[in-house]
Amino acid sequence: MFSLKSWLQNYLHQKASEAISQWQSRKQNLSISPAEIPLQQVKQFHQTIYLSAIAFSLGKLSPLPPPEIAQKLAARIAASHCSNWLQVEVVSSGLLSIVVGDEAIAEWLQQLTQDGFLSSGKTPMPSPRKNQPSAADIFFLQYSHARCCSLIRLAHREAIITLKNPHPSVNPFLWQVRSPHPFPWLNPHQMLQLTLPAEKQALFYLVATTDAANCTERHPPPWHKLVGNLSEAFCRFHSQCRIFDETRTDNLYLAQARIGLVIAIHRLLHLFLGAYLHSETPLEL
Repeated sequence: MFSLKSWLQNYLHQKASEAISQWQSRKQNLSISPAEIPLQQVKQFHQTIYLSAIAFSLGKLSPLPPPEIAQKLAARIAASHCSNWLQVEVVSSGLLSIVVGDEAIAEWLQQLTQDGFLSSGKTPMPSPRKNQPSAADIFFLQYSHARCCSLIRLAHREAIITLKNPHPSVNPFLWQVRSPHPFPWLNPHQMLQLTLPAEKQALFYLVATTDAANCTERHPPPWHKLVGNLSEAFCRFHSQCRIFDETRTDNLYLAQARIGLVIAIHRLLHLFLGAYLHSETPLEL
């Protein structure tokens, strides 16, 4: 499962290992795994932001206080990436604030919409426990799933995208797109095309749900609730962000980016309904 959180945890683990080795003048392995690095998404729709207390976790390996460790890590990350990938600053006495830039979001979205990712056979799924969705909740998820499929196939008929198999006999886990490849997530100024509030909200819950589905913690987030939020955000996006008609004519790249977002959302809904709930994943209702 390709999630932003796991990618950031691995990246922070690498940079922390480099920093500790430099401070101690010898190669030093961290005593924590990437998955154990504290990282929490901030509930903020305008940007994708994470907070990390990694500097406090490194306190035992360095004589430096956490705020200074955080400053050195921030400087090391800033030297490695341009601001359109990652922006890092120190807040609140040693916490790292990490803003994921538009180019990184575009790369992540592309991975979600292409072959080989989110394989249901390799995805770590939390085991069903309490607080399972009601029948009404499941129907709403199935409705959103079927609506995604309808939009994807309509986009093929309208020549916004070209599908490898537009008429599958069963609902595919991944709608394979022949073109465009990659999706035009960014405008000519290398800024994300998905800028409307409904698009940003759908992106937030897509990130949060993917992170939760990839979680290996002992007490994982209630990602069935996040999928419900994602489904609601998709419905708002669908009602407020046009894909066809004048949008297709006036800005084909924007229409393609929006369909790409629909394909990414479909994958999470399909994963949850099929692999987690073992429910039907209808092409239409």
